[in-house]
Amino acid sequence: MKDTAIVIGGSASGLITATVLSKYFKNVFIIERNVYKNNESAVNNRQGHQPHIVMQRGYEILNQLFPNFMKEFEEEEKEKNRILNQLDQFRFTKFVFNGKVLSNAGGKMGPCLLWTSTRGEIESFIRRRMERDLKNVKFYDGYQVLNNQVHVESILDKNGKEQVKVTGVTIARTDNQQQQDSATNSTSNQQQDSITINCDLLVNCGGLGSRTLCKNIESKLNKTMRKSFTEFKIRYESIYFKVKEDVKLLPNNRLSISKLLEKEKDSASRNVGDDFTCVYHPLMYPNMKSFLVFPVENNKIIISLISSCDHVERVNNLTTMNAKEKILNYVKGTPLEEDMINILNICKEEADSVHPPYEKLGNEYNHYEELFPVSQFLATGDSVGSLNPVYGQGIASAFDSAILLDDKKIKNCNKVDSIFDSDFCKEFQQQLYYAYFIPWLLAVTGDFSYTTKYSNNLWWQKLLNPVMQFLTDRMFEAGNKNIMGTFYFVTLLTMRDGYRKLLFNINWLALLFARELKVLAFIVPTVVLAAVLQYC
Repeated sequence: MKDTAIVIGGSASGLITATVLSKYFKNVFIIERNVYKNNESAVNNRQGHQPHIVMQRGYEILNQLFPNFMKEFEEEEKEKNRILNQLDQFRFTKFVFNGKVLSNAGGKMGPCLLWTSTRGEIESFIRRRMERDLKNVKFYDGYQVLNNQVHVESILDKNGKEQVKVTGVTIARTDNQQQQDSATNSTSNQQQDSITINCDLLVNCGGLGSRTLCKNIESKLNKTMRKSFTEFKIRYESIYFKVKEDVKLLPNNRLSISKLLEKEKDSASRNVGDDFTCVYHPLMYPNMKSFLVFPVENNKIIISLISSCDHVERVNNLTTMNAKEKILNYVKGTPLEEDMINILNICKEEADSVHPPYEKLGNEYNHYEELFPVSQFLATGDSVGSLNPVYGQGIASAFDSAILLDDKKIKNCNKVDSIFDSDFCKEFQQQLYYAYFIPWLLAVTGDFSYTTKYSNNLWWQKLLNPVMQFLTDRMFEAGNKNIMGTFYFVTLLTMRDGYRKLLFNINWLALLFARELKVLAFIVPTVVLAAVLQYC
């Protein structure tokens, strides 16, 4: 067991990474620049009140690290009169693509679940479990690592080649206010203005901007880290409404917030008037506006308006008093209008709360796998990749990157001296790149249809975008055709078996093209996609 690991960033990715490392280090320190507040996200000022989804893969990881995690989480939410929505096979979820609703598998194809909540609720419960179960994990709240305070030195590897070794950090307080010991295991020396900590491993789990912390590493290596990006800026505006007292309750006391419309009756295994507890119109080309609605309490729902910043104006002067009027203006004349009118009809006239909008620049990926040879340094989560959450893969991908470290690397490393050397770290970052590539490919496909702003290294993906757009459209349409199509689609969406494994599943691919039997349209895109996966 090594001595000290430092994790930069106390949001979802940092918490899960620290949990994994706690099994292999005597001390794990989490450096978070914000002061922790219960039930608020570390990124609360940006997106803590926005809706977040835990896919089945994320659920399995949480239960793997914290036994009975989701059961305890749901019980705690019930005590607070809040709802942790469990959506099985989209039975009660109205997932609308091009006017068609995802068919109802009804649990017939086996469990495939996802949960909806806010990021603050999810992260706070993870942190409370860590404080309860992991006594060797300590938090430095209200501290940050400055750009030039990642300490490095040049060393020779076993073959006599020079490499960079990360040895520690100096952290400084982010403000002059008295910091609170907000957790029972907070460090006793948190009141110091600056602290230098030596470490055996530094893991960057901050946001994308935290790449600037690598300046000293880049300087030693005489390299600059490459970044892939698409600039398709998305805006999220969240409004909370209490519902009227006479709203119908579904099984497990879930609110009925929408029904299947007459124009949607051709959806497989559904009938006009079927009830839904969650409604999602994803932001997919050519749509410029979308929304997501689900219950957060037994009598309260969240309406999240999702739009393209470049094509849709912000909903200005939004207040609790005029929220209904502003929302109706937002959907007026769009395919969203009828659904939203029905949803607002069950809501009280005045909104319960309105939260500041959050704007996300687009899809970005920092290529840490190219920033080597470096030992005792890794990057995971949002510091590596941030994806526009059309498919809800963000938190699950961040969790997956942490569990990859546990399952694939540390457990399989026989020599203690080899753990976190430059070869180990490079291999991990390369595996992480492969793990992110499929969700990256799915996310940027839509972006290329909206924008011409992207990094030069993505020209191949731009060239192949018509093929990829066709493939992703077929993927969504297949989920509307029959129960089997829905099962494969939802399994892919929730990452239950991993993107790469399912995307080339023969049964699934056959379903995508069964109707038209376009053999060439099946073979050529598949070969091209395989080449992209191999070489891009």
